[in-house]
This record gives sequence, C-alpha cells and structure tokens, in this order.
Amino acid sequence: LGKSSRVEPAPVRGSMSSGAVVKSAVEAKYTQALAQLLSSSEANASDQGAAFRGLREVLGTLESQCEDEDIEETMVKVYLRVCQEGALSLLIKALTTHPDSLDVAESGTELLRVLARAPENQHAIWEAGGIKLIVASMNSHSEHVGVQRESCGALRNFSMEDGLEDKIMEDGGVKAIVAAMKCHHSESEVQREACWAIANLSGSVACREA
Repeated sequence: LGKSSRVEPAPVRGSMSSGAVVKSAVEAKYTQALAQLLSSSEANASDQGAAFRGLREVLGTLESQCEDEDIEETMVKVYLRVCQEGALSLLIKALTTHPDSLDVAESGTELLRVLARAPENQHAIWEAGGIKLIVASMNSHSEHVGVQRESCGALRNFSMEDGLEDKIMEDGGVKAIVAAMKCHHSESEVQREACWAIANLSGSVACREA
C-alpha cells in the first residue's frame, strides 16, 4: 500500500500585508520566544510547558504571515532552524525529566509534531529518542485527549519518512495509536490523526505482522 497522506503542511491562515515590517516584528518575537525556551532548561514543568506554548504560538504567527505559495518552503526552513538552535535538545530533556507532567507532555508533543513537518528534522528527533518519548507520553497520559491528538499527529508525520516506519513500530508507536483510538473513539481529531498514521504505516511489514 502506498502512503495515504504527505506530512501535514503548515496551516495557511492568511497572506502578508505589510512585507518586511511584519517579518521583522515576527522575527523579534521568535527570537524572544526561543530565548525564553532556552532559558527554561532548569525550570519547573509548568514554566517549561509555558515556554513550549510560547514558541508554538510564534511559529503559528510566522505561518500566518507567509504567502500562500511559499509557506511550506519557508516554514520548513524555520522548523529546521528551531531544532538547530537548541529547541530539540531542550524538548527531549523536558520530556525525560518531567514524564508525569501533563503540561509538558501536551505542549512538548505538539511542538515535536510541528517540528516534524520538516522531513530533515524527523531522523534527528528519532535519533534523540523523540519517538520513544512521544509513546511514553501517550502511555502515561492515555486518557488526555490533547496528548493523544498531538502524539498521533506527530507519529503521522514521522510515518511519512522512509526508514522510520519500522522504528515507530519498534518504539511501540502502533500499539499506542491503537490504544488511543480505543480510548478516544468519540474524539474525531484523535481518530483522524490516528487513522492517517496507521494508513501510512500499513506499508511496513512489521506493522502488518503486528
């Protein structure tokens, strides 16, 4: 079976109206949000969750300021930059240090989902242990809709990268997705992301044999 869906695109919310002025303002917000995130490395779970959400909000603003035709190319570069400038290592550390924090689990898996829209980030996140941590968050917070939705969405993005399908299986991703579908059978967004991920993974021999 072929893959049913490409990696989710960055959502288009509008087009740029004030050119370089808007880009400059958003760039300043991005720099501030990233600095806040990096400075939270030794903070408590609540502060780190807030820092993750702050960066995610800025990325959403950047997405909305890109022209429709170049949003994906532009945002992929931004997602790469975020990882390269230290956000990935901090995300991994936070999810490892605060496994019981619902705030870190939800905001952290959401940010990993967004960063995984850049194919070049996907292997880096897996190599850092990101997929295992996403699965661990799903297992620890199985009844929380937000964690399950964002985690299934992240695994959907990873499932589009050749070579990662079996890694997702090995790290327990398929079982976690199926568990999410059973636990949240009435939640349409969880079901949508989970079904896309399973459809993408269906080409994996390991997944078919599970």
